[in-house]
Amino acid sequence: MVDYIQVRLCHAVMMTLAWVGFHTLGCVFGKWLKDERELGSFFGTKPRERRLTLLFRSHYVSQALGLALGTAGFILCLQTFQIPYKLIQHKHGSLGIAVMTLAYVQGLMGVLRPAASAGDEAAATMATAAGPKSEGKKNRLRTAFEFAHGALGRVTLVLGLVNCFTGLALMRGIVEDSAIEAWAAICVAWILGLFVADGVADKVNKAGLAARARGSIRESELTASTQP
Repeated sequence: MVDYIQVRLCHAVMMTLAWVGFHTLGCVFGKWLKDERELGSFFGTKPRERRLTLLFRSHYVSQALGLALGTAGFILCLQTFQIPYKLIQHKHGSLGIAVMTLAYVQGLMGVLRPAASAGDEAAATMATAAGPKSEGKKNRLRTAFEFAHGALGRVTLVLGLVNCFTGLALMRGIVEDSAIEAWAAICVAWILGLFVADGVADKVNKAGLAARARGSIRESELTASTQP
């Protein structure tokens, strides 16, 4: 009985870290990466390559760690729990399998993503050599991928978070109610903290890019005024 309780706790901890922790954090990094590209284009500023690289790697590592932890928790429950997943309360088992399937699809999409023509020299060279039609096709393919990857990622994250909280409800009788409430409170506080951080970062980033844009305009005007 003790072993079963320990397995349940390990499964719950790994899934909480995977979805509430790393996948949610990775989603925020992905949003910042998208904002960095779009806002830079909007303000007409040069892309900050180091920042883009850092955000991409942070997004990739966070999602990879979340997927690894989620896979470990998923395998643990399949090998240990003897209850048919369809009989688990709150549809926790059925939703869990669906969510993990979506997570693997998301990971595969990220690995097989089409190259961005603007940021990838090889892709840009091939597109230029093949002509404007090929470049347009490449851009449309990348745009479709970014839309699908972002939309599916949000849906997967929301479903994963829902399943985490239904999993906490299933922990009643295994751990004390006060521990479950504290567990849920920490999860909610972490998610809200990321939302607040996202809002602050968004305002700071916009202000910084606007200042850079104004500086570039003044520099261009000064250069033009000094020319004979």
